[in-house]
Amino acid sequence: MTAAPVGTFHYDLEESHDEYGNHVSTINCHGRLVSDTASQLKSVVKQLIPQGGRILIDLQDVQQLDSAGLGTLVSLKVSAVNAGYCGWSL
Repeated sequence: MTAAPVGTFHYDLEESHDEYGNHVSTINCHGRLVSDTASQLKSVVKQLIPQGGRILIDLQDVQQLDSAGLGTLVSLKVSAVNAGYCGWSL
């Protein structure tokens, strides 16, 4: 596990396949997912949605999540559902 310096946000992106051969993108988030940093997560996930498959967002190493971060997660789910993808997990 990578600890993020206080006041920052970063992520690690892992690409894999599940036991059925379906594409899985796992985004391991670290640090603070807040108004100043939520756009970083939004940017990476928006690029992944058209690829299809599952998108997993791991918040295990997030020390702070504010309403902007939560709003970003909700809007990303809506974007994925509207694009026809339902393989979404938090």
